[in-house]
Amino acid sequence: ILNHICQGRPITGDGPNPDWAAAMQVMAAGPNVYCKVSGLVQQVAGEPPAPRDPAFYIPVIDILWESFGEERLIFASNWPQIEQVSDYASAFGIVDAYFTGRGPAARDRFFWRNSAAAYQWKARTEAAAPDAG
Repeated sequence: ILNHICQGRPITGDGPNPDWAAAMQVMAAGPNVYCKVSGLVQQVAGEPPAPRDPAFYIPVIDILWESFGEERLIFASNWPQIEQVSDYASAFGIVDAYFTGRGPAARDRFFWRNSAAAYQWKARTEAAAPDAG
């Protein structure tokens, strides 16, 4: 599971770095490789606060969508670190707008189903109440 979209390239609003985009495609070629979409606001070039407009981030998220598809992108907030450049509501709103625009199935996959697959969540059962004696 790749963390923070493999940060290291600043997001400038001028389109994603071509080297980063190529690297995402190479890494996505592995069928069991997932990518957390987190830390976007922390990767913005320039002084805080990071832009709140989801359109600013669309070119970067589009590369991830094209590379990993609907089934291998995972939500992560990177809170509280994002508070250095943005607030949680704004950072969440950026990815929520993008994945809501992709439809309910894509949104569900992004926000929880893909992480269940990647981390192999196990169903929990109710524990028996302790014997009070």
